[in-house]
Amino acid sequence: MKRIIGLLCTLGFASAVLAQPALNNANIPSEKVSAKIRSSTKTASVQIREGFQTGAALSSFRVSFLNGDHWVRHLQIGQRETAQCNSAEFALFDRNSDDPFYAEASWYQSPSFKATNHTALGGGDFEINLTTDMASDYVPVIKGFSFQRRNLNDAQVRAIGVRVSPDGSKVRVTLVDDEGALERGWETTIGERFAVSASPKGNLVAQNISQFDAMARIASQEVVNGKRQFFVNVQIAWIPKSMVMGRSTVSGTNASILSGRSPLATNKSVISGFLFHYLDAQHHLMEMGISPNVDGGSMAVSFQDTDLEDPIQWYVDFVSVQ
Repeated sequence: MKRIIGLLCTLGFASAVLAQPALNNANIPSEKVSAKIRSSTKTASVQIREGFQTGAALSSFRVSFLNGDHWVRHLQIGQRETAQCNSAEFALFDRNSDDPFYAEASWYQSPSFKATNHTALGGGDFEINLTTDMASDYVPVIKGFSFQRRNLNDAQVRAIGVRVSPDGSKVRVTLVDDEGALERGWETTIGERFAVSASPKGNLVAQNISQFDAMARIASQEVVNGKRQFFVNVQIAWIPKSMVMGRSTVSGTNASILSGRSPLATNKSVISGFLFHYLDAQHHLMEMGISPNVDGGSMAVSFQDTDLEDPIQWYVDFVSVQ
């Protein structure tokens, strides 16, 4: 495991294609890097001493409030790349932005991987178009993600997810609470529609929008067509098809796997999609995470408030890489 050192950096994702390193014709096998931090502030960065490459695919993550559960305004796991600071970046806070949290994540990275960033403004669950000029030679997976609701406001969570479509042309994002009595009911079917790849029911308001412009529009109109708007940034890692060793989908309820098999501990598994869904109602959030390779190959999934009795449904799509 790589050694890490804490370092504060300017926060936020860029909404552009990241600069790519020069490559030779050979695929370079991926290596694992990890970061973790306890923070008493709303955001935190961790610089990986040996270097965090542009092409990094998310393999596991966990974020957790350290003082109980809360509503959610901003949740972020990803990479910040500037000339001065190349770091893992985390955020977890409600409207008050004053609660301590813990965060950890791991990635498989290779100079052979590429990366793009994709931003959007919308509500409910909706799809964002991905860069298509690499689709014939590369497989897109998740590198990082950031959800942000209206400043000085927050809400509970019913469902949250990011999933790359099987053909690699879109990424579907979901951030839902019960949205009010008029909309209550449709959110209960999100898990089913996610599993069968049915058309999402939500609002894509704008794509390739800056965080500043998106937050200004949310401030002036928080709810559109009955859906609470949010700004989302999805970082995508593009893996050469020749380096993809296989795919798998695992789903379950609470701690039980109902379909699929957890990736083997010997696999280099990265995440191409996930959805967490409370089955009974919206709830506060205390912890959310995915760890595909623990205890010799089992799988750890967490999505909970302080009450462990709430029923949940979850889906995770994995890609095994060289």
